[in-house]
Amino acid sequence: ASGVDHYAIYRDGVLAGRSTVTSFSDGALPADGSYGYTVAVVDRAGNESLPSRTLLVLYDGTAPEAPDGLFAASPTRLPTLGWSPVTGERRGGTAVSTYRVWRDGAFVGETTGASFADARVTVSGRYHYAVQAVDTAGNVGPLSPARDVVYDRDGPQLENVTVPAARAVGESVVMSVRPTDAVAGVNGPAVWDFGDGTATGNTVTHVYRRPGRYTVSVTAADTLGNPTTLTTSSITIRAGAAAKPATPKPGTPAPGRTPTGGGSTAGSAVVGAVRDVTAASLRRTSGRLRVPVRLPTAQRVRITVLRGGRPVASVVRRLLKGASVATVVVPRSARGRGRLVVRVQGTGTVRGQVTIRVR
Repeated sequence: ASGVDHYAIYRDGVLAGRSTVTSFSDGALPADGSYGYTVAVVDRAGNESLPSRTLLVLYDGTAPEAPDGLFAASPTRLPTLGWSPVTGERRGGTAVSTYRVWRDGAFVGETTGASFADARVTVSGRYHYAVQAVDTAGNVGPLSPARDVVYDRDGPQLENVTVPAARAVGESVVMSVRPTDAVAGVNGPAVWDFGDGTATGNTVTHVYRRPGRYTVSVTAADTLGNPTTLTTSSITIRAGAAAKPATPKPGTPAPGRTPTGGGSTAGSAVVGAVRDVTAASLRRTSGRLRVPVRLPTAQRVRITVLRGGRPVASVVRRLLKGASVATVVVPRSARGRGRLVVRVQGTGTVRGQVTIRVR
């Protein structure tokens, strides 16, 4: 007759609070555990109804522990993590529902099982992974100890590639290469394509039976299966006996030297643009900077990296005629944001440079 005034909420028979609406949040629970709740209606005259049917509620405010035993193969082409499952009930809480995976402090995915494959990583380098458990009550546990994983999708470096410019039909042609891979190691010898046949080995001998121009390529792979293929300029096979080197005229400079009086070798080095370079990517790749270079002739070049006008790194590489990719390591002190200048100096006037903006 007087109307409803409020609702009285009881926890285990003790008044836990009042509410003027048909809902109530109990924020004063003393500990994790199971509690029995009932509700009674109180009218404006102070009359209280009989209690409702008891509802049992399991309260869990304790976060699960950090996962143990985080492991992963390294180096790898696909970072795949595994860990020991977490049992939330060991501390009186509810069961674990999911695991959250973090890479270098950024959330990368969630899984219900005790394993995760990170297919979103794209740049080769070293990454730090950690995992945390989340129980069915929504409690988020602490991060596990970090695990370092080296992600590698780069093939070996092909150094000291030797391919003659010309030979005669029937003459033995010796070609060689030195594949190196400091991360995963080289998987066996290189594979050559001579344009009219193939062979396997870091040093091979081939005999061309017909005259013409042939394009030679060499491929090597690391132990993870990452290949690197380098296509050289053409080799000319002449008919008849092997061609003898021409006798230079008096006053002609030796090959690879610039004549006096302002002469120069034909062509120049073209250094391609290096894009998407960030301070973070340099840190992940231990400073490895891949520089595209196009040369008019096969030769040994010096690649120098400058920052603020001062050299910070220098390396000598033998590159083939045409397009190649050279790798130079930028020291830790020069991997921050700013501008880098990459200079290539070859034989005579064969030189070029490019300016790189590191974001």
